[in-house]
Amino acid sequence: MLPHAPADAEADIVVVGGGPAGFAAALQAGRMGARVILIEKFDMPGGVHTSGLQGAADRGIGGIHTELMTRFERAG
Repeated sequence: MLPHAPADAEADIVVVGGGPAGFAAALQAGRMGARVILIEKFDMPGGVHTSGLQGAADRGIGGIHTELMTRFERAG
């Protein structure tokens, strides 16, 4: 996943919305070898899980959320 995809980027799958379902779908598609672009209108993924209602955008305690946040950390 790119922090900002160029306007002419190509992907096998485009996921719109980085909430729990969106980022899980994007992550699984990437695991399966697809080129994925995840589009999210806010500055963080996770929807209600990271917007202050149910948690934080930190590394978490495991699972898909932790894997995604680790990838973001590595990507800068």
